[in-house]
Amino acid sequence: MMPSNCLIKCFRDNLDLVEFNKLVTAIVKMKHYSTALSLFRQIYLMEIQPDIYTFNISINCYCRLNKVGYGFALLAIIFKQGHSPDLLTYTTLINGLVLSDQVFDAVELFKKLLRDKTCEPDQFMYGTVVNGLCKVGHSKRALEVLRFMEKSTCQPVVQHYNPIIDSLCKDNMVDI
Repeated sequence: MMPSNCLIKCFRDNLDLVEFNKLVTAIVKMKHYSTALSLFRQIYLMEIQPDIYTFNISINCYCRLNKVGYGFALLAIIFKQGHSPDLLTYTTLINGLVLSDQVFDAVELFKKLLRDKTCEPDQFMYGTVVNGLCKVGHSKRALEVLRFMEKSTCQPVVQHYNPIIDSLCKDNMVDI
């Protein structure tokens, strides 16, 4: 892999944020989260304004490193800089909370987003909440989320039912 200073020099010379995002995405796919964050910090220090996509990548990296608090700190920066967080921003933060075993905080954030009509949840956001609840053994609450989803414009797919069925089976709540 190229040293990060060389990558930043190439970026500075070309000033193409889209290409930078593609590069960092490739680094993230290799699970080199710290490297991606290092590159993000360097462009930020160069006073190059990241876009919402760049912020989302960085939030994801922090969440994957079990540092969801830093992800929320970036959310504050997004607001401060006048950007609007998107559905992916919130889904990533919810997933980060689930990954760091803060499932009930993830559910509370999900509820707040619904209450405030901040964004319309998609299948990924619902799936993240359902998986998180099943992960901590709350299959009945996950089923409630699924029922709520069925009443919304976002309809569940097979992948939403699987963790609930698995969780119900593990809790011996299914007759065979």
